[in-house]
Amino acid sequence: MRITLLIAGAAIAGAAAAAPKSDPLSAWLYNLEFPLPDAHGVVDGVDVSLTQATCTHAQIKSLEATGYQTTISINTKDAALDCAFSWAYQTQHLKGNGRASASLLVKKAA
Repeated sequence: MRITLLIAGAAIAGAAAAAPKSDPLSAWLYNLEFPLPDAHGVVDGVDVSLTQATCTHAQIKSLEATGYQTTISINTKDAALDCAFSWAYQTQHLKGNGRASASLLVKKAA
């Protein structure tokens, strides 16, 4: 599975343009909002934080399920999710912070 993360400013247009009207599960997933845990770390001497992240507008274009005895496998392709988060960085001499949005697109590798 290939994952592409596109990050832009807070005014980004999400990957999920409009709520799907095809079925109740798709509408429920689209309207579901869930928080993500805060993430902190040091990368090349820069202290980086992603906080107050929430995701919504989940869309799944297709699902494929297979099973054998007691195992069920569910695969998807062309899924999308919109997230918003606060970010901050700090070095010995510089620091900054802000708010951003990201659209996560999942496509099955060819």
